[in-house]
Amino acid sequence: MIIAGNLKYTLTFQELTLTKDSYGAETSTYKDKYVLKAEKLKSTGNLTVQNMEIFDSNRMSFRLYNRPIKNNFRVIFSGQKYNITDIDVNQFNNEMIVEIELINE
Repeated sequence: MIIAGNLKYTLTFQELTLTKDSYGAETSTYKDKYVLKAEKLKSTGNLTVQNMEIFDSNRMSFRLYNRPIKNNFRVIFSGQKYNITDIDVNQFNNEMIVEIELINE
């Protein structure tokens, strides 16, 4: 159940849009779709080294009011970009739980 006082974090959801240039080449860009307040549920992460390269895996879960969010959206949280890994919708309580994972750039 969502409690309004727990919605302390701001998430920006960006939608993937494909545009064609004059030569017919497609370019993908992300445009802001929603800016929502959310409640942080859990945060996990680990640091691994593969092929002499460091990977920081950071996963978080947020609870927010139900919106038409898709898996191909990207999330901006605290200035970092995240991919959506799972969306669990609870229609009865008009809420959704979104799990995101840090994009290693």
